[in-house]
Amino acid sequence: MAVSVDGEAEIWTTHGGPTGRMVLTTADKAAEIQGKFNHFKKHYEKEVAIFFEAFVQANALYRETKEDREPKKDTRTPEEKARDRRIVEMARGVERAKYLKQLKG
Repeated sequence: MAVSVDGEAEIWTTHGGPTGRMVLTTADKAAEIQGKFNHFKKHYEKEVAIFFEAFVQANALYRETKEDREPKKDTRTPEEKARDRRIVEMARGVERAKYLKQLKG
């Protein structure tokens, strides 16, 4: 992240520090690095959540109830519908994990 903001930043590895990396740069560039990191971390976390839902969907790791099968009015926002479409599309591309049942019966 630091190099994308300050290509001239001096970066070295430390041992025992919270991040394991230290950067020698200006206060302004340090604030920009932190802002950029926070921005991409937030988006990364959203993408991981979408992938997790797609993985669960692809591998049927949920219990469908009678209530789930009953038709109901769609009250989702356009953003929620777009997110759900992404999950469905992503689930189609997820490799299914095979599990052999261990319990008999």
